[in-house]
Amino acid sequence: MGAVTSSSSAARAAHAPKQDRSRATRQRLLEAAVACLAEHGWAGSTVSVVAERAGVS
Repeated sequence: MGAVTSSSSAARAAHAPKQDRSRATRQRLLEAAVACLAEHGWAGSTVSVVAERAGVS
């Protein structure tokens, strides 16, 4: 994995969702991912498990 630099941080900020609904969905996905990792570990945290927990398809 590469080092985090100021340019990569700036690139991520440029791609941040601008719509309220998009920001809320992104936040739900991040929270669901953290919870799934804590409960199921890396091997049990699939995209479909995280999406289901976040309530997205």
